[in-house]
Amino acid sequence: MTFFFKKKKHKPDQFLDQLNSYHPNIEFTFEENPDHFPDTAIHVFELRFTFSVYSKPGKIRINWNSAVPISRKRHTITGVLHRSKRIATDFKSAAENIKNRFLNSGYPKKFIEKFSKEYPKNFIEKFPKMSA
Repeated sequence: MTFFFKKKKHKPDQFLDQLNSYHPNIEFTFEENPDHFPDTAIHVFELRFTFSVYSKPGKIRINWNSAVPISRKRHTITGVLHRSKRIATDFKSAAENIKNRFLNSGYPKKFIEKFSKEYPKNFIEKFPKMSA
């Protein structure tokens, strides 16, 4: 569970104390100015939030040279694109970053572009409400 709020410095953290008082086996913590959560990077500029997919630098799920079927490699690309579509505020920029990450990991440009171009069409067909 994630909460965003502006904390006043001169007041004790009553909200956190109240959450932690509900059950002894549940402990909530507070992180001031977090820059990412699992899969999501949070950027704040002038009280405006933007989101992008967070992944460890240089990490690609399946190396192009591995003995893995091509279909798995294709699904790796479309899976990352799908996560970006659901999370990122700027999908176009996120898709370009994804393309560059796969290129830098040895994936052929034509392979990446084929599934990157097909992705928006397939996404709209499978998830029409989310693409609106």
